[in-house]
Amino acid sequence: MRFDLSTKLVYLYGAAEVYYEDIVLKADSIVLNLDKSEVFASHTSDSNKKRIGEPYFEDSGENFTAHQMRYNFKSKKGLIYNATTQQADGTITGERIKKDTGNVIFIKDGQFCPCENADEGTYIKAKKLKIIQNDKIVTGPAYLVVENIPTPLVLPFGFFPNKTSQSSGVLLPEYGFSPGLGFHLLNGGYFWNMSDYVNTSFRGDIYTRGSWGLNNETAYRKRYKYNGNFNLSYSNFTSGFPEQQNRRISKNFFVRWNHRQDQKARPNSTFSADVNAGSKNNFQNNFNSRSSDYLTNTFKSNINYNYRFQNAPVNLTLNASHDQNSTDSTISIRLPEVGISVSRFFPFKRKVKVGKDKWFEKIGMNYTGNAKNQVKVKEENLLKPSILDSMQNGMSHNIPISTSFKLLKYFSVNPSVNLKGVMQFQSLEQRWDEAAGEVVKDTVSGFAGYGDVSFSSGLSTIIYGMYSFKKGKVKAIRHVLTPSASFTFRPDLSDYFYKTTGIPLLAQDSISDQDRYTPLQYGLFGRPSQSEQGIIRLDLRNNFEMKVKNPKDSTGADKKIKLLDQLSFGTSYDIFKDSLNWSPINASGNANLFNLINLRFSGNLDPYALDPITGATINESYYNETGSLARLTQANVSIGFKMGNAKKIKAAAERNKNSAWVLAAIPWSLDVSYSFNYTKIRLNPVSRKQSVNLRGTFSLTEKFNVRAQTNYDFIANELSYTQINIYRDLGCWELRFDVIPSGNRKSYTFGVNIKPQMLKDLKLERKREWYDLNN
Repeated sequence: MRFDLSTKLVYLYGAAEVYYEDIVLKADSIVLNLDKSEVFASHTSDSNKKRIGEPYFEDSGENFTAHQMRYNFKSKKGLIYNATTQQADGTITGERIKKDTGNVIFIKDGQFCPCENADEGTYIKAKKLKIIQNDKIVTGPAYLVVENIPTPLVLPFGFFPNKTSQSSGVLLPEYGFSPGLGFHLLNGGYFWNMSDYVNTSFRGDIYTRGSWGLNNETAYRKRYKYNGNFNLSYSNFTSGFPEQQNRRISKNFFVRWNHRQDQKARPNSTFSADVNAGSKNNFQNNFNSRSSDYLTNTFKSNINYNYRFQNAPVNLTLNASHDQNSTDSTISIRLPEVGISVSRFFPFKRKVKVGKDKWFEKIGMNYTGNAKNQVKVKEENLLKPSILDSMQNGMSHNIPISTSFKLLKYFSVNPSVNLKGVMQFQSLEQRWDEAAGEVVKDTVSGFAGYGDVSFSSGLSTIIYGMYSFKKGKVKAIRHVLTPSASFTFRPDLSDYFYKTTGIPLLAQDSISDQDRYTPLQYGLFGRPSQSEQGIIRLDLRNNFEMKVKNPKDSTGADKKIKLLDQLSFGTSYDIFKDSLNWSPINASGNANLFNLINLRFSGNLDPYALDPITGATINESYYNETGSLARLTQANVSIGFKMGNAKKIKAAAERNKNSAWVLAAIPWSLDVSYSFNYTKIRLNPVSRKQSVNLRGTFSLTEKFNVRAQTNYDFIANELSYTQINIYRDLGCWELRFDVIPSGNRKSYTFGVNIKPQMLKDLKLERKREWYDLNN
């Protein structure tokens, strides 16, 4: 540092720094004029005449690097030469920059590069630029340069947002052409930043042949309280020309609402919402639908409020839900639904424990109550007054009482009693109409109900088996059996809850099934049992493991391999039935073979034969009739595995990042899932479904990857939904090619666009949707 008192100049050399209020200046050479409150900064050169210590200037968040600069601390004006500054998502360089007294910067011969790397060679060249800090960037006549090559894309002026925070503004539409729907403007509208907690956007689509759509999307968030988003869309889909017979018009709407409460907001209560509802053909006809929505046949909604009472084992739930099948347009709505539950408690447990628990102290019970109102209709009848006729409502109460204890040290016994009560506000009344000669059914309003009780007890144990090998790598195979048996008794209470219609004896042969009925036949919580039940349930669960020597473990620790995670068999026998006492035998299992292949299988075997004429199940053993053990009625097998080399590449890179194998390796992964389903219902032909689903990805280079998925149906011998996605990172630009080559959603999109969001409309795109290629 050198002072010249005669000229009032201060010279600073070598990593000099000057601080003044919010201003920071760093350079290898700085000259301060104390009389004029002015500073001049410049770089120096090393022995190779390379610039070092270039000036760096920062003022209220704005910063510049330059060759030289001059700044006045009092007037807050400055001149900067050959400077570079960071603005929003881009970088601006200029031959000469003038900083005004306010937050305005003027640039001569400037270049605006929107890329992260300013050396990518993509920028907008302009003779004049004006930067209004935290507002906008305005240019005079400008042209686009790509890969340092000027293009004929010339603009009379440029206007770019330069705000770091969200702000309200117009959303410019995308222009294009669809052979099926005509010329279009898409996603145009307005974005409204309502507050720090809420923002919403209104968008619209319009096509020259009559199709149009509207969309509103709102997002909200309050820290430590809640967050969510709401989306409402409506579309008028019109395909074909007015003079054509195949012209089709479809009006669709859809609403989505997702709300989540922060756990810290209210520890004793929670509120959540997940709504997905709309017209059944919305994603089949909507021109902006996603593939994931198109492949979904069922939409579900649920709005839930849960309250946990303090210092009490009581939980209150209020719920509204909705199920919608887009295939047959059936809608089921449950509103409201109230649930009250009491956690398991032990009414006979002593407050002060002395010694071991008595047997009666282990008796526990809990309570579950549920009340709901439900309607199930077709979509076209949802808003009609007739919906009231199909409304159902009722309440149910369940009180299970149970305990458990050991028997003979090795057996677990679990006796229980379950009490059930059902109340509803509609009942069925049947009577015989003598004049018409038929049964007349009426729905009667008023209170009705029934009760039910069942007793059950279960017995289970665990048996271990081990077979050891004296030679070889396999040391032993362990077999774990878990047999269990249970008995459930339900008394016949039908005399209290069933009536007779009064059908004459002469007519009972043809309509005898309608003579005995229950007024609670169509309740929400089932109907009362009309026969005595005594069911013995038998189950056997198996597990197989193998113990092998581990050559990689010097300590001699053995390695366990699961051969079969589960193999289960089960059936039941009703002692009170006069025939067909046995239920079908169900078998299921799953295994993870070699830690690579996931295997699952299940099936049902019926031990009874069929009537060769009617196909009805008869009380004859299938073994006696055919010589086979049982009749296979249903079976399915699924196999899935994943392959890839990502782990190998990572392990090799950790050993030697520059190895030839790592540098030449192409990362890839493949998910394969195979499923087979067999169904044989009585005398009907066998139904088989067999398909394989493939999902794969591979990267030709670090910036070039391909993803694909497909499904092949072996029965139909054709590919179902298939999609291919190709992506190439071009530095400041990116290339995408998405194609669905066949099927109802056949389409493709090819696009090259600049990455930064502020220039998202700077792109070249070619697309053809399903309504273009299928018409």
